[in-house]
Amino acid sequence: MKICLVLMSKGFGGLEKHVVELANTLSLHHQVYVLTHADFKEHFDARVTLIPIDTDKSRFNPFFRRALKAKITAINPDVIHCHANKAMKILAAIKHQLGAPLVATIHGTKKNTRDFLAADALITVSNAQLDKIPHPNKHLIHNGVAPGNNTPQSREQLVTEFQLDPSKPLLGAVGRLAPVKGFDLLVQSLTNVDVNCIIFGDGQEKGSLRLAIEGAGLSHRIKLAGHRNDVSNLLPALDGVVISSHREGFPYILVEALQAERPMVSTPVSGSIEILPDRYLAKDFTPQALGDTITVAIADQQRWRNDTKTAIEFAKSELTLDAMAKKTIDLYQSLVKE
Repeated sequence: MKICLVLMSKGFGGLEKHVVELANTLSLHHQVYVLTHADFKEHFDARVTLIPIDTDKSRFNPFFRRALKAKITAINPDVIHCHANKAMKILAAIKHQLGAPLVATIHGTKKNTRDFLAADALITVSNAQLDKIPHPNKHLIHNGVAPGNNTPQSREQLVTEFQLDPSKPLLGAVGRLAPVKGFDLLVQSLTNVDVNCIIFGDGQEKGSLRLAIEGAGLSHRIKLAGHRNDVSNLLPALDGVVISSHREGFPYILVEALQAERPMVSTPVSGSIEILPDRYLAKDFTPQALGDTITVAIADQQRWRNDTKTAIEFAKSELTLDAMAKKTIDLYQSLVKE
């Protein structure tokens, strides 16, 4: 099968990781072309053909739409799969000219999903989004990750690297340092919770987060680790993982942490509310609520681990890259046969 994926974003986060890993896995048995920013080329396997596009162009630019149509027509794909709003906005306008079934994946929590109705099939990554969109051919396909193959780092190594007190619970948080991820909320929530926390990630909020940590007198307990390529090896060294986001589609760190058998605490975002026990979901998006939930979790860490076993088993069996790819291919094939 000849597959064309379309991605219009620039920064590299969960959405981009999804497309890269899906493309790389599909390319094992199919011809895969990806129309996206040239900077992403290093992330794709050599089997994947990347066709660069200028993702800075406006979604309303008629010349950009014409150029995109020409690139897709030249590929002559069996199926086209676009990811997120910008790609869907453009392809919805030219769908009748493309000559192949159009699949769309909606990754985040969006208010306006009208353009997605133009797709021949819609994929959502969480039940919350699935329930909201009145599409006649919609499918739930959770994000999946491949199991880690590298040697995990020990808790002792991590505590030593970041000069932390080993007697305190060691928590971690992972993601782009962007407002939507709520790391400022996390810092505030830990003011009166006696734990260590390492935040892995980089982004626009780095400076303000550092100031917030220093201003709260928490520099000895909360560390900014920057971007790390070895996060999957570091997760097993943590006592638990925290998601502090204001909104999510289906957070990759949720899957990665559970596959690493780490218990979790989260704000009430999509994905987390479907999988994690209610006891470890903050009642709202305030620092007080998140801090209270973390306090409950660390007060009985054995119970925290035991309560998370069902979620861990689900992640290991269902939230895998192979499962995600197989369900996607099955959907493609159902459309091509039609």
